[in-house]
Amino acid sequence: MIAGWPIVRPLWWLAPTDAVALNCDSQFLLGDNLLVAPVLHAGALSRDVYLPGAQTVRWRDYFATDRAAADILTGGTWIRNKTVQLDEIAVYIRVDVVKPVEDSGL
Repeated sequence: MIAGWPIVRPLWWLAPTDAVALNCDSQFLLGDNLLVAPVLHAGALSRDVYLPGAQTVRWRDYFATDRAAADILTGGTWIRNKTVQLDEIAVYIRVDVVKPVEDSGL
């Protein structure tokens, strides 16, 4: 990371030539490795999520309870009708990235 780069970034930051990423303003990146897609409409039970990047960029659901069985998804694809309640946030992490975990014993 270069000093001065923002931590919250638009999708096009990761995929500057991706036409969908250039126009997507309802989700964002935290750094280069976490994609956040909040629910923006009251009463919504699902939302579409776009995963930016080339097909070599792989993503998975950050909150998947069984990480070994979690679907690996490639960049440049849509997840249609991702079930997300208003009090939840859809978060995806790039595969092969270390997941920060808090030790509850601290």
